[in-house]
Amino acid sequence: MHVTSKTGISLISDRHKSILSAVANPDIGWQPPNAYHVFCLRHVGSNFNTRFKDQYMKGFLKKLGYVANKDYFDAAYAEFCSISPEVAAWIEAVQKEKWTRSYDEGGRRYGHMTTNLSESVNRVFKGARNMPITSLVKCTYSRLARYFFKRGFKAQKDVEIGKHFSNVISEAMTKNNERATSMRVREYNVARTSFEVDDQGSTFSVNLTDRKCQCGKFQAFKISCSHVIASCKKVALDVEQYVDPVFSVTSIMHVYSSPFLPIGSEDGIPPHPGPKLVPDVSMMRGQGRPKSTRIPISVTTTYIPQYHWP
Repeated sequence: MHVTSKTGISLISDRHKSILSAVANPDIGWQPPNAYHVFCLRHVGSNFNTRFKDQYMKGFLKKLGYVANKDYFDAAYAEFCSISPEVAAWIEAVQKEKWTRSYDEGGRRYGHMTTNLSESVNRVFKGARNMPITSLVKCTYSRLARYFFKRGFKAQKDVEIGKHFSNVISEAMTKNNERATSMRVREYNVARTSFEVDDQGSTFSVNLTDRKCQCGKFQAFKISCSHVIASCKKVALDVEQYVDPVFSVTSIMHVYSSPFLPIGSEDGIPPHPGPKLVPDVSMMRGQGRPKSTRIPISVTTTYIPQYHWP
């Protein structure tokens, strides 16, 4: 009701009991088909390490969550579960569609496996959290207005010069296009929508009608993987039609088009007709900078040489 009117969105969070309880409440609305609650892979890995105290297997688990191909995932998942019955019971209690890329049906996560997206907003609000409530609201409003203006103005300029996608997507498409040049493609139907692609000793099936590639990256990231690009080149199709419209600069411009009205002088704000709130003196904060209660989590990457990751 208060966050978004869109349906089918993906809500990424840690597995905190308060969030799980709120999402499970049918009266709030964060349930399918309105929203699909999934877990931050970094927090799943941290929870695993808290339970088993094994950084090595924590790294294995995180790399497992990032695998896009279901066949590769299932093989590595079976190896992970074979470590011990306790490990198998722990990970099987967490639904695969909640923490893995390969079982993200419909690609609702758009490849995002952690809550790192929120860190960009945290950066905007840096330094504002410890302000008095009035200053905090004004600071948040002005910073968001500046944030939206800068990105909206850039997207508008990109549209004017004829750009189709953001720089990140354009660079990813360029890399996929370079890789596609060395692939062999075989057509499998008259409609020229079903293909088989040879890629460095591996073979992947592509179905353009269903927007699926056996590698899993097409579904996970919603942009044309190298196999889709190779297939489109084979039959002279425009590969850009298989990139999700959300990545277009036009869509980005619309996202940041919401207007922010200037506040102006406080003298122009009419007085509130309701009751006057009196602060509780006993709850007032003392002098000096308040001590942060946030516990930083160091993120480490563990490479597993025994298993060949795709």
